[in-house]
Amino acid sequence: PEEVEMIQEQAGESWSGMFINQDSNADVYGAEIIFNWALMDNIMLSSCYSYVSVSDDVSQRHPAHLLKLNMKTFLLNHKLHIIVNYIFNSSMENLYVSSSWHDDYKQEKHLLNAMIFYQLNRYLSIYLKAHNIFEDDFPSFGLNPDKPHESFIGNEERRVYLGLKFKL
Repeated sequence: PEEVEMIQEQAGESWSGMFINQDSNADVYGAEIIFNWALMDNIMLSSCYSYVSVSDDVSQRHPAHLLKLNMKTFLLNHKLHIIVNYIFNSSMENLYVSSSWHDDYKQEKHLLNAMIFYQLNRYLSIYLKAHNIFEDDFPSFGLNPDKPHESFIGNEERRVYLGLKFKL
């Protein structure tokens, strides 16, 4: 207990990304439901709902409720793809929320993204992406090695990308 108290005093209300031993029991439980449906040959729908609960004496570092909805449609012999996705995060409800946290974490979040992708030929494609269409104050997702342009920049502003992909 003395060591735990010393570490907690040094950490204060900030969190450095490490887990600290605590001197009491903690309960964490949750569930995730994933649903995929091919509505037609060229329309795919998917959704995911997850819930997590932690006991009162544990810091909550993620929202209790998360909902993801995704729709993909393929047209023109699968050359044209239209993708729309929506993400909902509940607020950091009724458990520990540090006063040093940004207000963005204290309220529910809605994020809508869309993409149009066209395969010009076997080697060349073009796309148009719009992130955070309604400009909700959505915190950054963190490091995304597959998409470094989305890492730690936040998503509070609408961002539109026009891209060209060439395969060798």
